Amino acid sequence: PEMINKILPDVIKNSFTYLQKVLPVLVYMGIYLIATILMAKDFDALMKMGEKFIEMQCDRPQIFYIWGHSYEMDYKPDYWVRMEEFCEMISGREDIFYGTNKEVLL
Repeated sequence: PEMINKILPDVIKNSFTYLQKVLPVLVYMGIYLIATILMAKDFDALMKMGEKFIEMQCDRPQIFYIWGHSYEMDYKPDYWVRMEEFCEMISGREDIFYGTNKEVLL
């Protein structure tokens, strides 16, 4: 629970009642939820979560998984710009492994 409080923005923690049931199970399994699908278009939250991920000091590997469809990026003119800002912030770091689904999940 302490790690979740460091990672999850208040908007996620307080807005989704189902997380109250799901989070304890995830914590027990050693999984820490960073975002939900409903947060996909909230780039301010994505940037904050990315910053917190970069600042984390962990003794075991963590995952920051970004999933979506490129066509969704065309909904608003600034989506691509915001995604590029996020990618610039999180890219090129020696302490982060960047991988495909196969490399990371299998």
